[in-house]
Amino acid sequence: MPTNEERRERAMQALEFYKAQCLGEGGQVGQDDLTDLLSDLRHLAAHEAEDFDFADAVRLSETHFEEEQDENPDTED
Repeated sequence: MPTNEERRERAMQALEFYKAQCLGEGGQVGQDDLTDLLSDLRHLAAHEAEDFDFADAVRLSETHFEEEQDENPDTED
């Protein structure tokens, strides 16, 4: 099972890849990049409505986050 540190590292790698490869931008990632990625994921979910429910995924991710914080509290989150 990954640690919260490993989860953060994976998320940062995904966001850095998105910024560099999809937005064609370099530099440090920020709030705008996170918002852009989430918006693009929402567009994907809307297009693939039979397979993706964005609101449900957000709710479930909140549950997972809380459970992971409880089981592995190595964070300042």
